Amino acid sequence: MRGNCPDLMKNKGFPKTKVKVASLREPLIGLLVTKLDLHREDAAITVDHLIRAEQAGKSDHGLIRISYLVSSGKFGPYSGVAPFPQRLGPGRFHADGKGHLGYPTLHKLVEACQRELENQEVCIGTSANLYPSGMLGDWARIACENGAATILVASSPPRMAAPGGSKPVLGTNPICIGIPTQPVPFISDCATSEITHGMLLLARASGKPLPTQAAVGKDGEPTVLADDLDPARGKGALLPFGGSHKAFALAMGIELLVSLGGCPPGGLAHGSHGVFGLFLSRKVLEDVLPAMSDWLQRLDEEEVRIPGWKSQSLGRQQSEDGNVEVLTETFNQIKSYIT
Repeated sequence: MRGNCPDLMKNKGFPKTKVKVASLREPLIGLLVTKLDLHREDAAITVDHLIRAEQAGKSDHGLIRISYLVSSGKFGPYSGVAPFPQRLGPGRFHADGKGHLGYPTLHKLVEACQRELENQEVCIGTSANLYPSGMLGDWARIACENGAATILVASSPPRMAAPGGSKPVLGTNPICIGIPTQPVPFISDCATSEITHGMLLLARASGKPLPTQAAVGKDGEPTVLADDLDPARGKGALLPFGGSHKAFALAMGIELLVSLGGCPPGGLAHGSHGVFGLFLSRKVLEDVLPAMSDWLQRLDEEEVRIPGWKSQSLGRQQSEDGNVEVLTETFNQIKSYIT
């Protein structure tokens, strides 16, 4: 089955509801504490991350994940505070998530690596047994705001088949590059699959079709029906972006990099994944950062779209206003949990 749905990838055609963050934040924190037995601090980190993703227009990584967290049966209950990273040596941190929810542990790993850059020019952060990793661009933005550049890659449960195949082999394995350019950090953040798992969740919730050639059903034929897909149960798979072997190769390379944290590649369990991060201090960047910034500003004046600039502007404006524009379908789901 073939079809087109650019609206799904751009969140266009989806009605939205403007909501005050203050009216959502505490109820959602309480929900995660109650449903997942999360420590309150970790629940707050998680909710704040999802709200920032929604504010940035990245609804596939935003509040649609609340329903997934509390109703899929794949998360919690958790015991105690999410693990903190360990310093293995100069410029080297590792976080063993121990199967805990990924958002808070990854937040702590990024913070630890940033602090390490006060005394080191380079820091490597690895993790294991950590899922989900969330919107990598948000963690990169935090690093950039503290003057650091970063490359972040993450693995996830197998949902993507090789081109021409139908068996899930790799996760949607994103790669993110963040550089603290001025006036806005450069942040390129993309999955190696044509659509993210979050986009699949949005399609299921909204009934909208998937983009053409984004997925195959269990028979290996292209499908645009979200209900045809449940990779965890052997029902179809997502495809690499552009249907490209190059995209699949990149995803495989990411899988191998993440395995440096200690989890063997190709893990099936949610808790058998992680993140690999390389962080560079301002000292490494200071000689070239002005030229980078000037070049991006010239391109912006020529109306070349700079990765991350539009989403950061949107997120910053909503944050300053204390609002979040939530997809109405997502908002209705959330209300059913907190009212």
